[in-house]
Amino acid sequence: MKLKELEEKLDESLEAYRKETIFTVDTFNQKEYSEDAIKETLEQIGRQTFYTFYEFKKHIIEYLSEIERKG
Repeated sequence: MKLKELEEKLDESLEAYRKETIFTVDTFNQKEYSEDAIKETLEQIGRQTFYTFYEFKKHIIEYLSEIERKG
């Protein structure tokens, strides 16, 4: 993998996070405001943040592993 490919994969992960977050906020805006709705929304955003960091880690490790193998 080249550095440009890594950048593209990270950009894809960020775009997926952006879309999921927008969807979560839009869904929240359609609910009645309650502690449960707020908690559910924060949990969903937390999950999406975790998934994005996991994707970043996976792509970076893949990139560095290829460099190490060539190295």
